[in-house]
This record gives sequence, structure tokens and C-alpha cells, in this order.
Amino acid sequence: MHRVVITGIGVISGLGLDRHQFWTSLIEGRSGIGEFEQPEYGPIRFKNAAFVRGFSPESYFLDKSVAFMDRFAQFSVVAAREAVAQSGVEWTEELREGTAIITGSCIGGRIAGVRNRVPTYHQPRERQNPTLMLIDAAISRLGGYTHMIACAKSVAATYSRKGPAYARLAVVTNGQKAPRRYSRDQARAALDLRPEDNVIGQIGRLDYQKNQGFTLDLLNDLPGVTLLLVGSGPDEPAVKNKIAASGLTGRVRLVDSIDHARIGLFYSAVDAVLFPSRFEGLSLAAIEAIHAGVPPVCADIPSFREMFADSAFLTANLLLPGSDRNAWLIRIRDILSDRELREQIAAELALLSPAYGFDTMARQYLRLIEESAA
Repeated sequence: MHRVVITGIGVISGLGLDRHQFWTSLIEGRSGIGEFEQPEYGPIRFKNAAFVRGFSPESYFLDKSVAFMDRFAQFSVVAAREAVAQSGVEWTEELREGTAIITGSCIGGRIAGVRNRVPTYHQPRERQNPTLMLIDAAISRLGGYTHMIACAKSVAATYSRKGPAYARLAVVTNGQKAPRRYSRDQARAALDLRPEDNVIGQIGRLDYQKNQGFTLDLLNDLPGVTLLLVGSGPDEPAVKNKIAASGLTGRVRLVDSIDHARIGLFYSAVDAVLFPSRFEGLSLAAIEAIHAGVPPVCADIPSFREMFADSAFLTANLLLPGSDRNAWLIRIRDILSDRELREQIAAELALLSPAYGFDTMARQYLRLIEESAA
């Protein structure tokens, strides 16, 4: 027998939106079951349920994240965050690698008669927890999934070579809506940046994958350049310490988040966006940069190479060896100083943009489901 210690509790339920509300409702004898009034559930015969009331996903997630998460998944993440916060766990790379999440999955959907059960793989397989991948493969072999989707060919390849469990894996390329455009002066004023400065940007979760430390190292050798750094995450203390220790406090504008309805402010304010990622699926932020016509300077990893595969010009000018600091410095200086190069890049990005539209992605999903129903 193994002893198990519960270090934290998180709750989202019809009795409350956190463990405190839930416990108060229990000791006061309240019922979480009642009639729901949401019009989208009109056709349902039985009107009583333990409906979660007062839950606003925008209070917990960026708009971009909400679009990719069903309501039940939002509950899972919010409750998990609460439990982790109560536990006081301080995440390290070693601890992350040894941590697993156990959750109900698509087998339940099969039993419940859900017609389409579609997992989407957004990261290379080797970056996933090995135990979870064994469970995932078992679910596939048991028929738990009706379709299996990878967001890019490079991601699919990392699963397909792992045997028959992923033989049915199809590719639906990530798509994203084009961000709203603002004038340069308007965007910089909104983000507290000087209109005359050269500005590079990086946007994404502050963690090992996104490699913000590399960008800060580059900034040391780019005098007169300002960095607009947008994001939050587990590496935030380390990033802030590095900014201070490197004497970059006055040259880095650190923003926790930008409402996704106004994310165009970021792309309108910067002269180039850096993606020195150690690994990626198919970056939505890079797709937004493509739509915005802003040069996305990327590490030469499989997903970014796939992204630019249809343009030899972009491949030659925007993909750089991840560890070649000098190559990055030269390319950034070229982009900042050469208006003609920026215009050429923008023209090539405009040709590439339709392939990564949200509507393009949606049509691929619909076609897949319609074909299976025929």
C-alpha cells in the first residue's frame, strides 16, 4: 500500500467557484442543482442540472486561450491552478518532468455517445509526459478517438513513428485571425514606447520553451534598441532578475498580457518579432506576425521550417540557428536598418498569410468531420 498526500484542493462546481465557496455551501446545506436558463440548452428535455453559475472564462484566461478550450476544460485548468496554489509547489524543470495529470478523457465520451472525439496535438511528442503518452496511445487503440489531429506535419511526424496507435493521425494546420492594425504612433503610445525607437518584440509564456533569456542576451549587443516583452509564467522572476542584472531595466518594456482583442497593438508597435523557441508546435503568435506583415525572426526548428516551406526567401531570411548569436544580431540589425528588406519580407508574408487563416483551419476540421459522417 502506498500513502498519498493531498497537498491542495481546487473546485469548480454548482456549489461554488472555488474550494471556499464550495465548503460554505456544503456546511449551509445548499443544493447545487437547479433549473438552468441558458437558451443554448433549450432543446434538452430535462431542465435541472448542477450548472456552474457566475463563471467567466475571461477572468482566468487570455481570449486566445478561451477559443481553444471547451467549458469543461476551462473548469479543469482553473481548479488545478487553485490546487497547485494551495500546495505551494515551486516548479523546477526536474519536477515538471516527473509530474503527471490524471483526468477523465475521451473514453467517457465514447460511453456517453459523443459522436466526434478529437484530440489535437500541439507539441512534439518528446515534449509530453511519457506516462500520459502511454495512456493516450491506449485510448487510441481502444477506439476512444474518432479522429486524431496534429497542428503541423512536423508535430505529426513525432507521433506517427511511435506505431499504429497514431496511424490515423491527420494534420490540420493551425490558423489564426489577423490582428487589428493600428498606426505605429497609436500603438506605441498605448504601450508606453517612444515613437522614434527601434523596437523588437517577443510574446509568449515566460518559460524554458520560449527562451526569453536568449533575447535578453541579444539586447546587450543591440544598443539603442528597445525590447517589448509580453507574457507571464514560471520564469518571470528569472527574467526580471536577468533584466536588472544586465542593466536593461530602461530598455525592456515588460507587459504581463494584452487583451487579445487589442493584440494588434503589439504587432503594430514592433519592427520585428523574435521567436528563439527551443521547440514549438505551430506558433499562433508567429502566425499573427505573418498576418500583420511584421518580420518573425525564428529559430531553425522543424515547425518554423515547415511554416516558411513555401517561401525560399523567408526561409533564407527569417530562419536562424538557435545557438548562433552572431547570426541573430546580424539579421536583426539588417531588418532594423534596411527598409527595402522589411518591405520584401512583408510582401512575402502577405502571400503566405491565407494558408494560416482561421477560416482555412475551420474548413479543414469541418471537412474531416463531414467525411467521417458520410
